[in-house]
Amino acid sequence: AKQNREFFQNNWINSNFLVDIAKAYHKVGIYDEAQKLYLYLIEIMSADQRESYYLPMIQATYDYGNFSLVEDYAAQYNYNYPEGQFTEDILLIRLKALTADERLAEAKQLLPMPLPESGAFHPLAATLFFRTGEYEAAARTLKEYREAGNSLDQKHIFFLAESLFQTGRLDEAAEIFSEVDPLEQSFHQSLYRLADINRQLGKEQIALTFLEKIVETEENSLWKQY
Repeated sequence: AKQNREFFQNNWINSNFLVDIAKAYHKVGIYDEAQKLYLYLIEIMSADQRESYYLPMIQATYDYGNFSLVEDYAAQYNYNYPEGQFTEDILLIRLKALTADERLAEAKQLLPMPLPESGAFHPLAATLFFRTGEYEAAARTLKEYREAGNSLDQKHIFFLAESLFQTGRLDEAAEIFSEVDPLEQSFHQSLYRLADINRQLGKEQIALTFLEKIVETEENSLWKQY
């Protein structure tokens, strides 16, 4: 390892070539090989040059689906660089890995509070709040994110609408449910919620039109039964 380190320190073209290969592997979806190359670079480079390889290595590890190894690498980075320049980015990947691994309580404990103003953590935080039944927090987080000028993807549009519904803000919920795309899996659930909201508001005829639309378009018999 010492000989390899000395060799690559004196041959920047070769080390840069390895970085290019790692990036190429990642780009085409060969995440495991990308992770291994970045790990090798960390092993052979000098201490002041290693930090920059942790973030792409951890990202490749996450993309490969090895969530427990993400934890190991993130802990290693935090130990070696307690005030590292990639601390926030690596924490975000770590939280995504914990969420994907269904370790929701652990992920919530690691959430930075207040959330960074960059907004990078808001969608993930809202997902954690939504999935653990904290609908008020989920709605507040997504509204803050949206009001800051950011766009919500379809999943989080539904999360926002459902969170507003669960907290009794029916008019707001109806407005957001109407934004769910017909091609989304949650579309027919949104139609059902719109029917329910209009029934609660005494608008029976409008509610009926949403129920009829479910019957006309939904192949899933469960929604038709509802």
